[in-house]
Amino acid sequence: MPGHIETDDDGTEYLVIDDMMFPRSPISQSSSQADQVIADPNNPNYKLDLKFWPGGIIFYNIDPAFSLDYSNEILNAMQKIEENVGKNHLEFKKAKTSSGAICRKGYLFVKRASKRQCRAQVGMSVKHTYVWLHPDACPFGTIQHEILHALGRYHEQCRPDRDKYVTLLPQNMAAYECANYYITMDGPDPSLKLTYDSASIMHYGSCHFSCNGAYTMIKKSDGSKIEPNRQSMTKLDVDKMRALYPKEFKVPYSESMCAEDGVVEKRGKKTFGQSCRILIIISICLTWMWSSAFV
Repeated sequence: MPGHIETDDDGTEYLVIDDMMFPRSPISQSSSQADQVIADPNNPNYKLDLKFWPGGIIFYNIDPAFSLDYSNEILNAMQKIEENVGKNHLEFKKAKTSSGAICRKGYLFVKRASKRQCRAQVGMSVKHTYVWLHPDACPFGTIQHEILHALGRYHEQCRPDRDKYVTLLPQNMAAYECANYYITMDGPDPSLKLTYDSASIMHYGSCHFSCNGAYTMIKKSDGSKIEPNRQSMTKLDVDKMRALYPKEFKVPYSESMCAEDGVVEKRGKKTFGQSCRILIIISICLTWMWSSAFV
């Protein structure tokens, strides 16, 4: 796969293709997770190649380094995706319990980028999945674009059938940008059963990565310009997300999901509620032992 390697602030190495980030040493999902997110039960490869969020529940945290206004913009972008796709397919939930304890379960972390850039990991990671945003570079539509990457969407022009619908003009691309047009959807994907969409929020415009101001990509049907869309999801975008997160695999949300792998406070200690339960159990046992001694 083309691209280049970068190391983030935490020391993690990523293969970078434009705004798509792939951990250099990806860890496969556990079989129990994979079994919950197979999009097509007739194709066993799906559980190996696709990294969807189990049950359609996306736990998230937002970097406190963002301003309140921009944090609300991120929340609004999540809400817009949820409204478009439907809660019977996917929904976003804070990675915290009602008592304020943080989920130990892996979650989507929207992080403030140190540079003017907008990037995201593609699909769910075993631990945390990162989206990097800079308030001066990533408006509302771009926030949606990056979050959709984190939910498993690639760029539309990365589809293996791309060349049937668009014509690339590499002579107008900077040499080091050509890798951004390579086909990177290299595994089974249920969204490929739906029509190619040059108007997608996940598609490049004709002027992306031009080295001379000329078009880098045009529609094959009539040679016309592809207008970039970073405003909203198209109907096909919605349909493709529903294909990735079919309603038959959606599970009802409950707070206990957050605690499946244990719940910790910010300081890494057991929550007050957990400690109370332990003390109550000990107290009941001691009371029973004490009363039994005098029977």
